[in-house]
Amino acid sequence: MSAVEHVFLIDQYRYAIVDLAALPEDALPSGIEVRRLVPEMLAGDSAKLPGLICLSDISDKNRVYLQENLESAFRAERLHLLSCLLNAENTIDSSTVVRHLTSRLIVDSPQGKAFLRYYDPRVLQHLEWILEPSQWRALFGPISQWAVCEPLRLRKIVRPEIPGSRRWSVSAKQRRWLDHVGLLNETLKKASRRQHTLKTSEADDLEALGQRILAAMAVAETRYGMNHDQDLVAFATHAVLHGDDFHEREVVQTLLASLADDENTYADSGPLIDECLQAQRRAEPRQ
Repeated sequence: MSAVEHVFLIDQYRYAIVDLAALPEDALPSGIEVRRLVPEMLAGDSAKLPGLICLSDISDKNRVYLQENLESAFRAERLHLLSCLLNAENTIDSSTVVRHLTSRLIVDSPQGKAFLRYYDPRVLQHLEWILEPSQWRALFGPISQWAVCEPLRLRKIVRPEIPGSRRWSVSAKQRRWLDHVGLLNETLKKASRRQHTLKTSEADDLEALGQRILAAMAVAETRYGMNHDQDLVAFATHAVLHGDDFHEREVVQTLLASLADDENTYADSGPLIDECLQAQRRAEPRQ
């Protein structure tokens, strides 16, 4: 994104969400009022929760400061102070926006209530495919446009004009996916370092790749009893790089069997498994 495209970005949006838990204590300039988004059940953890800034209420000086931060953050020179930029209809007041955003921090599921970091760009990118269209619409509520501040780009998301779900809840399967979003992102990061091994179409399809990674983690958990985060990430990374059925190969089965009688974890053996699979691929006759 060039400077020309976002130099007046602050003036194009009414609100901004700040992930206060991820910022240094004095990161925001003085004089900016931040309205905390605090669900009643999390009142004791308010310091860890996000806040909303009404951009029309800040001074010109602070407006320039936030604008300059966006400029440098998009060039990957500084940390984004603003996680998201939002718009809502002019008839919607800020208190309504605060109430809605607060209500979406806690989502129901068959496994119980869960905290949803929808304001985190790393989470929001997956919510677009994890949630059903009616759930996605329910997340937006009175928000008409959502702009996500990501490294080197601003991603704009427009509210879908369909009926939203009346109840803010997810299925058991969606909840499992949401619980693994952090591990999903770690796997994507590892796989991207070797993106040349992926088909271009697959690397660009976040939903398809995300589904594959989560399915691989489910296999690691249910079939092989893995429950450590790094084991799940290593197993899913191998699935992405070597095929979903990589673990059926004799060399991998042998190594998996040896883990039961050894102190090593799957993650510890990951480089060896990777090396064996690559050697096996090189030895296979070309089609």
